[in-house]
Amino acid sequence: MAIFNQRYSGPDDQAVRDGKSVDAGTTGPYAPANSDPAAYKNPSISAFKKSPLSSQFYSQAYSAKDAQAAQKGFDTLTNEPAFPNPGDQALAKDFLFKYIQGGDRGLVPQDEMITKETISAFQSQQPGQGIGDSNVTAASRIKYPGATGTQVS
Repeated sequence: MAIFNQRYSGPDDQAVRDGKSVDAGTTGPYAPANSDPAAYKNPSISAFKKSPLSSQFYSQAYSAKDAQAAQKGFDTLTNEPAFPNPGDQALAKDFLFKYIQGGDRGLVPQDEMITKETISAFQSQQPGQGIGDSNVTAASRIKYPGATGTQVS
């Protein structure tokens, strides 16, 4: 297999280049890295060991207070980008301008555009909300050619 990616800065990229396993022996119920005393020398495994245990991840990484603070941050968002990096801010403003312009040109249907009036529905949704809704089907979302009838010019 020819490898076209020439970025070898990370341990995963270096493993692919050298034909080694990317997981560094960390996957599976009997992962080799768990029983190898010299595994800590591998940069991937060293970084992995600093992560919280997967069985206790949510209780260690998130609390109710963190969730409320994050939700408060989402609810205070506006339709203006607010990135601290000037380059990111410029890209976001350019994207916003082009998105609005695309809506004006009909590339995005006006009733489906995200605007400051409609963003609140997305800011406060819980993860997975709306996934199992029975009233949403792919067929109801796709605008098939000719679905509105024949147009004679």
